[in-house]
Amino acid sequence: MKPENYAIDVFLGHDRFQQFMHCYQQNKVFKCQFDAAAAEILTPAELEEIINTRRLSFPRCRLVRSGKPLAPAEYNERSHSAMGEGIIKLIPNV
Repeated sequence: MKPENYAIDVFLGHDRFQQFMHCYQQNKVFKCQFDAAAAEILTPAELEEIINTRRLSFPRCRLVRSGKPLAPAEYNERSHSAMGEGIIKLIPNV
């Protein structure tokens, strides 16, 4: 997907974006299915880049294997930032 298509309204389309906004305003979880294959939405390389460059500790990132949620301790580790502060980061090889 090209960077200019990353805006959430473009990504979701008009109807799904309206549903998303309704859920957001109601503080509810938004779920939907996409017509495109997952690789067309986010390539493995793009996913790896996100994992390697963002601090996505639980609950921002929740991983699932075979339909069952993994315990956060299985995919998070304590580390230190460049400034020496303690952080929790994803273990990319889970």
